[in-house]
Amino acid sequence: YNILPHYNAVKNDVVDGLRLMEDITYPDSFGKTFYAIVDGTYLLQTEGSAVIHGEAYRIHDGIFEQICVRGKAFSLTDGELIPKPESPVSLQAGM
Repeated sequence: YNILPHYNAVKNDVVDGLRLMEDITYPDSFGKTFYAIVDGTYLLQTEGSAVIHGEAYRIHDGIFEQICVRGKAFSLTDGELIPKPESPVSLQAGM
């Protein structure tokens, strides 16, 4: 996976007069996919599964889109949001 960390810190950067995202990264994304993540977001990869937890964006073929928000998870393997599990019921409830 092509992960671009610290998106919140670099999204407005300019390199040699070119905007890092709009002029460099978006055109470079044709034929490949980048995942831009903000500080605090992480990728958890296990056997057969890759999941982004937190705010993340996908850049593919010049298109930029938000794929996940803080407090949620997105499966890179399946390409969809993962429902947050219900809070476990306390074993002491009702005692």
